[in-house]
Formats: sequence, structure tokens, C-alpha cells
Amino acid sequence: MFKNGVLTIDYDTWKAGIGSSPLVGCGDLRNADIFSQRGALLCGFKSVQETTTTDFVRFMRHDQDANKVYMLDDRGRIYFRTSSETYDPSELNSEVGSGEGFELWRGHLFIPDGTTLHVRKPNGTYVNDWQTFAEGTRGVYRLPHVMLIGQDDVVYITDGRYLASIQEQAGETFDPSDSDTYTWNDAALDLPEGYVATTLAEIDTYLIIGTKYAAALNFGNRADVFSWDRTSPSFRIPQRTRGNGVWQMLEDKNAIYSIIDRSTGKLYASNLTSIELARELPRISPDELFLHPDAVEKMNDELLFGIGSRSEGAERCGVYSFRGDAMQLRHTVSAGDGRVEIGSILNLGEDKMLVSWRKTTGSSDTYGVDVVSDIRCTGYATVLESPLFTVGTALVPQPFEQIDINLAKKLATGQGVKVKYREHLDDAWSDIGTFDFATYGAVSKINDTAGIGAVSTIQLRIELTAAADSTDSPELLSVSLF
Repeated sequence: MFKNGVLTIDYDTWKAGIGSSPLVGCGDLRNADIFSQRGALLCGFKSVQETTTTDFVRFMRHDQDANKVYMLDDRGRIYFRTSSETYDPSELNSEVGSGEGFELWRGHLFIPDGTTLHVRKPNGTYVNDWQTFAEGTRGVYRLPHVMLIGQDDVVYITDGRYLASIQEQAGETFDPSDSDTYTWNDAALDLPEGYVATTLAEIDTYLIIGTKYAAALNFGNRADVFSWDRTSPSFRIPQRTRGNGVWQMLEDKNAIYSIIDRSTGKLYASNLTSIELARELPRISPDELFLHPDAVEKMNDELLFGIGSRSEGAERCGVYSFRGDAMQLRHTVSAGDGRVEIGSILNLGEDKMLVSWRKTTGSSDTYGVDVVSDIRCTGYATVLESPLFTVGTALVPQPFEQIDINLAKKLATGQGVKVKYREHLDDAWSDIGTFDFATYGAVSKINDTAGIGAVSTIQLRIELTAAADSTDSPELLSVSLF
């Protein structure tokens, strides 16, 4: 807010999160925590690399009974992570799938491979080519086989224009080698010709199916959402939006949130009666986004979406969160924010989650899995870029001679605040100062010189750091220039 010659950045500035551009909202909000202490800006939680992988992990499932996490990469290789946070890619290191889907149900892992579905127990016993999909592939195109365990305890699997299902027979215990214990239906539901089911979610008794239109293998300009009550022979009238497909979908509080259109990235909200644009993502890529169906999760009332790109020049990739009406880049992964894809996000409970990623550098890729816990961000990785404020005119520009920083509690060892500014969006950032414990000590209020000459527009960049391996953070209330 700019009023009476004073420019103030505070909760009113960042409470709605990042805007679609710095002309209508914050230019950036990353690795920040705006919820733990409402009204203050804190360092977010650090994403730390836990392991590297041979290929890109696309799906993760948590076996809570065994306290293990099973992962499937895009070559069909299975890894597992134990409760001691060690990884073993050898026990299940056989390429048995295509990386297009994965699920854990009734103590078995389900792994699709083109036209067939494999099933195996984590101890290594398995049945290859257990079932055959109705469509499986479309020409040379591998169809997504995304799976959802419904509230009716039926496994639903996307298969082009079809939806397959697996159901345990009443009174029986599922055994893939005994057909009397289950029912397999390769066409529990069929969609219109040309559609490809990409994502699944559910509201009440309805199964929700996100689609793309791939008749010409270019995804078309349709991003339709179908709903099915699971008993009727067909679906309800779909909700239609424009865009090259529904790429990610998540249910929350009886609404469906979908990331639609890989070219622009738009978050839509639907209650099955109406659908509306909830938020537009900021500009991330000069080309296209890479969005994966398992890179969605809920954690502490936040909806998490993994937004990435492999395009040259892409930046601001990572795990975005949406809560209330606030969107932010919640976590950049250990590989950085440029040319990164997010394959899967998994909430482990107790404020801990895993994030798999692919980093593209030149023509080569590297892969890994990060863990996010309660450790705060360091190295001034927490960033708030304000909107671009108009503070004067060409004839009557505005100088700023002083800066005030107001904190909710005193700085502690290793903590600090950096403030930068620029007059235009294409300018480099200029330092105003670094205000840290090492220089100022345990203080909660700081006044210093700003030294900003007369400007007509201005944007501020505020960066926070916590001490290494700390769960504590500075708590910023406001920064004022005058």
C-alpha cells in the first residue's frame, strides 16, 4: 500500500499470495509460510533431497501398515523407502510397467504396461499380464492408466475412452490367481469417441473424470469433466471448458479443483453444478507446462499441485499451494525452480511429505526425491516480490530515504531479512540492505537508510532466512519505505 508518501508491505500485500502478474498482485511468493502465524510472513519449509533415482518417479504410494513407500518410475522400475528413510531399488528393481499408473490395494501393487495390467505383492511374487485393457494404447500413444481407490473400495483405472474397475467379491479375500475372489471389468464406463481419461477424483457418490481430447494426438481444445454415479449405464452431461486437457485434479470440501490447459495453467473449481476459474498460474514457461496426475496432494488444508516445465528458460517451477484464495509457490525442490518437473507428491502425515522431480539441464536429465518436514528455509530462499506500485509521476517522482522493518519477535542467531527494489519489471534488483542478527542483534524493530532516489514506480523484493537446521523463523510484520 502506498499512502501519504509511505510505501508499506504487510499482510494485506501477501495474504492473497502470488498474482497472475505483478501488475495485479504479488510478483512472487515462494518458500514462504503465511499460515502458521496469521498476519506474519515466515520462512517456509525446506525441500531437502533424500535420494537420487535412476529415472523419473511418477507415482508414490504409502503402505502405512508396513510404514513403507512404494514408488514407480517412468520405466516401470519400483523402489521402496523404509521408515528409516533408506531406499532400496533392488528388491523390486524389474521393469514391469510403463510408468503410466500405479496403485496399492489389498496388499498388492498394480502396474499397467501398455495394453496389460500386472499385479504383484511387495515380497516379489507377481502375475504378469494379469488383465488386458479394452483400449490400452491408441496407435503409438501410451494411454494414461491413472488409478483411484474409491470410497466404495473399488479400484478405478483410466484407459482411453474407457474406465476399468477391480472389485473384491463379497466374502472373499482378493487373490489375483483366483478369479472367484474379484471382478474385473475392462469397460465399467465408456466415454464418447476421441476422449482420453486423464485424472480421477470423487465427490459424494460421484466419480469425477478429467479428460483431454486426443483424436489427433494434439490434445485438441477441450478440457471436459465427466461425472458418473457408478451405477447408471452412462455419465451425466459433462462440464465443458476450453484448453488442451484436464491434467491434474483434486477434491476438497465437496468441490473439484482442476489444472486445465498445459499452455497457460488455469485452476478451475467445480461443484458439479457450475465451474469457474479460481486462479491463473503466473507465467512459468515460454513453451508449455509439464503436469503429472499424481503430483497433487492435500496437506494442512492446503491443496498442492506440482507445476513444472522442461522448456528452455522455464522458471518458477515447483509445488504450488492453494488455500482459501491464496496461491503461492510453496516449495521449490532441491534441484531449483528452472526446468523442473514434479512427478508425485505424497503426504506422509506429521507435517512431512515427499516430492519426486526431474531436472533438465541442456539435453540431460537428473532425478530425485525430496523430503519436506519442519525444517525452515535458509539462504534467503523465502521470497516475496510485491506488486509494482505507482508512487509518483514523471514530473513528480517519489524518493524514499528511510526503511522501517517490523517483526513480531526478536531476531535470533542465523536469522535475517534482505530488502531489494527495482523501478521497472525488467530492471535488475538493487540492494537496500541486509538486516540480520549478526549485524543488529536480537531486535524486533529496525530503522535504517534506504537511499532510493526519486522514482515513479517501484517493486520490492523481501527475502528471509532461518538458521541452518532450525524449526524457528523470523516473523515479518511489515516493511515500510518513506
